[in-house]
Parts: sequence; C-alpha cells; structure tokens
Amino acid sequence: MEPGIEARLKEASREQMVRLFRELSVRHPELLIEMVDLLVDVVEKEKESLVQGSWNDESNEVVILPSARHPVAPLMDLDGYKQRIEQYAERLRRRESAAVIGSDLENLLVEAEQRTLHYDYYNALGIYAIVLDERLAERSAALNRLLDRSIDEVIPNLATLLSEASSSLGYESNVAPLLSKDERQLWLMRLFKLWLMRLDNRVVEEDISDIILDMLWREDVPILEKAILDALAGLRKERTSIIVDLNQQYRLRTLERFLKEIPPV
Repeated sequence: MEPGIEARLKEASREQMVRLFRELSVRHPELLIEMVDLLVDVVEKEKESLVQGSWNDESNEVVILPSARHPVAPLMDLDGYKQRIEQYAERLRRRESAAVIGSDLENLLVEAEQRTLHYDYYNALGIYAIVLDERLAERSAALNRLLDRSIDEVIPNLATLLSEASSSLGYESNVAPLLSKDERQLWLMRLFKLWLMRLDNRVVEEDISDIILDMLWREDVPILEKAILDALAGLRKERTSIIVDLNQQYRLRTLERFLKEIPPV
C-alpha cells in the first residue's frame, strides 16, 4: 500500500471508515465478499473478535460492515416522498377523493415493505418515518383517519423492521445496530408520541408500546422515563376539578403501568 494512503487510513475516524466500506460495497459489490474474507482472515490471525471497537480503546462501540449477502443500499432522497405526503391534507381540502389519496398512501407503504424484503432497511424506515410524522402533525381529521388505517396495517412489519434495525441484543451485546443511538432515540420518541396520541383517544396500543420496549437499549431508558414522567406531570396538572375525569384516570393509569414495564438500568 502506498504510504500516503496508509497514513490517511490510520487517521480516519470510525464513521469515515464505515462510509468508505459502504461506498465500496455500492460501487464495487463484486469486491465485498473478498473484503469480508480478508477481514475474517486478519481477525483470525490476530485472535480477536470479528467486529472490533472504535479506534479509541476506551470506547465499546463497534464497526459493522455491510453484509456480504445484503450490501447496504444507497440512501434515497426522501424529500420527494415527504412533499408527496404533506400534500395529502391540501388535496383533501380540495375535495379530492379520499380513496385516490388512500391508494397513493398504500403504494408508498407497499414500497417500504418491498424495500424491507430486499434488505433496504434504512430507506424503508425513512418512508415509515415520514408517514408517522405526518400523522403526528394532525393536519386534518379526514387525513388522520386515512393514516391511522394504514399505520395499523403496517405496524407488524414496522415492529419487525425496527427490532432488526435497532438490535434487540442491545442490553447485553456490543454489536452495533443499523440505527445509531440518535436515530434509535428519535424513533423511540416518535413511537411514544404516537402511542400517547392514541392513548388520548382511549385506543389501547399494546403493539406500539411493545415495539418501544423491544428496541430499547439501556442508554435509552432515561429519555423514555423522562417522556413518560413529563406526560404524567402534564395530566396531573390538568386536574382542576373535584369531578373525576374517567378519561384522564385511564391515561394516568396506563402511563404509570407503562413506566413500571421499563427494564431497570
């Protein structure tokens, strides 16, 4: 290897090395199997684990290379998808058929499912995130109904995808998941807000709370606990009457039960 290239590789950060391997896997997929074989050979010679920690010895983070069978797909530009979904509310206001808009939404979610089947997890999650964020925006009651029906149908697929992408081994394993810590926590808060929104409508969403607990890592516990405690504080602050509000009591009890289900740190 040329000295200049070797020096630059030694100075590269963990993120830069991951990006390099991803770009190589996309541009030259025929080299990926050979790269993985070489990596295994090096690891065996050094009698170390296949996946090494970051360049900083004090860190327990690891580098995950793209699978030799399923190379990482290039990231999509999701802005077009976002604009497409954000136009739904305006189209409904113009009295466009809800069936037509619902069909377009279904096509988007079918694409996300197909990308999942082809191991394009990251881009599939991008599409799902846009759909859930649009629901959280609550632009109109008619659109909410369309989105709720579609989200209900894809929750099982999304649960499997998020479990795979965040790695359910997070509590005991040092294997890095597809989603970074920030991305995983963003998903946790997105799902919690959706669960809370439906809870306000007295819709029991055990599936969503199960997804949250399944993808939870130890380092995520404080932010989830804070979100639940903030929601509880808000509900208790609303108590301004001696008259018992059954809906409020239901939300309080459900949140308190969910808080107890969080694994101890």
